[in-house]
Amino acid sequence: CIPILVIVWFLFTAKSVRLEFSPPVDSVSVSGGLSFELGGVYLLRSGDYRIQATAQGYEPLDSPLTIGGARNQSFVLNLTKLPGIVAINSAPEGALVIFQDTELGTTPLRDVHLPAGGVELSFSTPRYQPLSTIVDIAGMHQPQSIDVTLLPDWADVSVTSIPSGAEIYIDDEVTGVTTPGTVEVMTGEHEIRVSMAGHRSHRQRILVAAQETLTLEPITLQQADGLLQVTTVPPGAGITLNGNFEGVSPIEIAVRSNARYRVAVFKAGYAGIERSVQVASNEQKQLSLALRRLTGDVVVIAEPADAQLYIDGRSVGTANQTVSLTTEAHRLEIRRDGYAGYSTEIVPRDG
Repeated sequence: CIPILVIVWFLFTAKSVRLEFSPPVDSVSVSGGLSFELGGVYLLRSGDYRIQATAQGYEPLDSPLTIGGARNQSFVLNLTKLPGIVAINSAPEGALVIFQDTELGTTPLRDVHLPAGGVELSFSTPRYQPLSTIVDIAGMHQPQSIDVTLLPDWADVSVTSIPSGAEIYIDDEVTGVTTPGTVEVMTGEHEIRVSMAGHRSHRQRILVAAQETLTLEPITLQQADGLLQVTTVPPGAGITLNGNFEGVSPIEIAVRSNARYRVAVFKAGYAGIERSVQVASNEQKQLSLALRRLTGDVVVIAEPADAQLYIDGRSVGTANQTVSLTTEAHRLEIRRDGYAGYSTEIVPRDG
């Protein structure tokens, strides 16, 4: 008699619940309480349950489900596709592949698991334009191949000179190409230099765009009696010859042979250098100079003692200290929570 009463009580208090699955599933189980299923409709009492379902090619579903007080209820449950098993290739090979800020490795890649649906992959490798593309991944553990072609990030620049046989440099780096010749130059602005023994080097700025062909006007090299090449560490120092400004290092200057020249080198924050040089006929003389950085000591005293010192926006520790700074303008700040800040600009003196 009691089992019959329990069944009647369950049928009287249970709710009619329709569970719809996308896609259709192979198996379903309901846990968390007494349940009865008939033609896709479940009899469940109000409360919390867990629904487990499986379908080929999809992640197993394990979802909570709360049954309310309504007599008839309906729920749609979606399963997630399994990842796709993807091979990724690029031309050229060796491109770095990034997915959601994670490096997957360099091409060719095999057995990469990617979520189903549209995913964005980024490709990059030196000398080629970066590429980002949206790829539709089938998922469901289906094998899939992705092939991309990266575009060159350089232009072909044709250079001729009179006389021919001059060496071509890009940003002072050897290309191994002589005139007349064609060099590959990366996208952007660069300096091209054409040099030949016994002649003054030719320098010019060029702006190139990827995959374009640029032909320079023929370059006539001027014969030089002597050449003086001045380099400095660091580069970018101003160079004067007998008081006349010639440019910034590294630089090549045409000079008269067997004449005495006074070379002066200057750069902000560094000690100046003067040298006397003489170049023989048809000589190409190298003058390499290391500049000494000028510094001065700055003593900082502050109250309270735990205030913090910032130099040019960078924290260097507590304010009470002696710092060695270059003889250029610097912004000094002293900060502490709860106090008004202090800021000043100073130019230390050498020594």
